[in-house]
Amino acid sequence: MSKALFANGGVIAWAAFLVPGFVAWRLLQARRPQGEQKAADAIATIATFSVVVAVLWFNRHWTSMPATWSDAAQLLVQIFVTPLILVVLFEVATNFAVEKGWITSPHPRAWDFIFNELAIKPEKYEHDGLFMIVTLKDGSKIAGVYAAPGYASLWPYDRDLFLGKLWQLDENDQRPIREVTGSIGIYIDESEVQSIEVLNYGSVLQAAIMGAASADNASSGTVGEEHGRE
Repeated sequence: MSKALFANGGVIAWAAFLVPGFVAWRLLQARRPQGEQKAADAIATIATFSVVVAVLWFNRHWTSMPATWSDAAQLLVQIFVTPLILVVLFEVATNFAVEKGWITSPHPRAWDFIFNELAIKPEKYEHDGLFMIVTLKDGSKIAGVYAAPGYASLWPYDRDLFLGKLWQLDENDQRPIREVTGSIGIYIDESEVQSIEVLNYGSVLQAAIMGAASADNASSGTVGEEHGRE
């Protein structure tokens, strides 16, 4: 049995068939983590992509190691590049089907949708970055921009958040007024979070600039009135 496997290029033939499916499966897991898949589901995914790649490369049968650089390049394209292209096409088709309402979103939780979809596709969802006001279970609030070096853990791991540059809220903890000087970010564990309000960073920044300008004008007017009385 083992001799038959290794005879006549058996190893390279099996590798050319199975590795593309494994590569595609790992790419899918990395792009949209689905937790610990059942072995049967993982095997089915690997087998499906392996068969598709084999069909696309039906005229190329590997019975020995590549003899030339051209053959080696073809093997690498078959094993690594082809499954990458298939995964991209699969994701495009999946997103299209979700937008049409034909299937449900592949994101397992709203948390994953926010940080693995909404945050990384500003053009699609028409925003200028995400600004978040996090209300903790003790009632206190933390405000900041979800931007580099911000990070959020995704399924299947425990949820936590590293929020980017912090902002100061007004005395009522309602309106962001200015960025905290020297801030890099803050770590927040999901177990301490009551709610997260997500805002358009561009709108928040514009409102803060207008608010600061209004405050400066009001201050200048007050000073002018005092000088007038004198």
